[in-house]
Amino acid sequence: NEGKLCILDWGLVTTVTSTQSIAILQFIAHLVSKDFEKVDADLVAMGFVPPEKQAALQDAGLTNAIATLFSALAAGGGA
Repeated sequence: NEGKLCILDWGLVTTVTSTQSIAILQFIAHLVSKDFEKVDADLVAMGFVPPEKQAALQDAGLTNAIATLFSALAAGGGA
């Protein structure tokens, strides 16, 4: 009635295990609570970073960049 169109792309949808689901929820909880020092471990738990690369991830400071991005998004602003 309003002339609006919504397109849902299910191309990137996948099934996740209960372990992956918990890891995703913990990642979101850590972001929301600004518990950013746990984000590196969350990325490992979700399978985005191999466990042996976690120290390199910490050294690279990527978590700080992720924290800045998500903080800006949560505040309603851009990165």
